[in-house]
Amino acid sequence: MRLKKGSKVEVLKKSNVPPGSWWCAEIVSGNGHTYNVKYDQPPSNISEVIMERVPRKVIRPCPPTFKGAGSWVPGDIVEVFEMSSWKLAEVSRRVSRNHHFVRLLGSSSEFKVHKSFIRVRQSWKDGRWVLIGKDSGKLNNDKLIRPPKAGLSPKSGFSCLYMKA
Repeated sequence: MRLKKGSKVEVLKKSNVPPGSWWCAEIVSGNGHTYNVKYDQPPSNISEVIMERVPRKVIRPCPPTFKGAGSWVPGDIVEVFEMSSWKLAEVSRRVSRNHHFVRLLGSSSEFKVHKSFIRVRQSWKDGRWVLIGKDSGKLNNDKLIRPPKAGLSPKSGFSCLYMKA
């Protein structure tokens, strides 16, 4: 993927929560190795635009959204949009048709989230999106459970959230 000025991307920041979180941003400039990015939605306690120079290896395009990915069950490992970034979480329980309780990985506290703020985990490898799967992080008798292959199909669009203040 070629990154150019104006491209919408996600930037991995490892300082927030383990194993990190993906922040929606826009490419301002770059030289192929490092890029200046402008974050789309700064944390609520910061009112100014945040720009940062980041290495290419922590940037990925916005992942595609998936049709049929909203049928979450307890134990599914997903990404949740919380506090301006996408973070790894485990679905704890379903509260209603549109809401679930989730727990961020590495945290013991749960919170309620609307299904539109939950997405399937994906990885950007060799210029392509790879579906990680809803329960790919779970171990069963010390063996990795294979992610589901059926029931998910790409829909048009991408899942970076761009909210205007």
